[in-house]
Amino acid sequence: MAEKITLTFTHPRGSETRKAEIGPKTTVAQAIEGLVQSKFIEPPGKDRGYVVALAGSGDQIAHSATFTSAGAKDGDTVTITETSMGWRP
Repeated sequence: MAEKITLTFTHPRGSETRKAEIGPKTTVAQAIEGLVQSKFIEPPGKDRGYVVALAGSGDQIAHSATFTSAGAKDGDTVTITETSMGWRP
C-alpha cells in the first residue's frame, strides 16, 4: 500500500502556504474541500473556481484526479490559482 505524502499548497492570492499530509487516493476535489474546511481558501462557487498544478512542472491536475496519479511526490509544492470560471469537478 502506498504511503501518505506531504504536499505544500500555495494560497491563490498571496504568499501563504499550507502543508498537508494526503493519502494515495486523495483527489484534488477532496484536497480543495479540506483546504476550505481549514479556512485556507474560500469555497469555490458560481464565480470562483480553482486550477491546481504541480509547481515543478506546471502540469494542471484535474479535480477528479489523485495527486499520486498526477505524479506528485512527497515534499512537492502545489499551486492553487483562482479563476472566475466557476468550479467544475
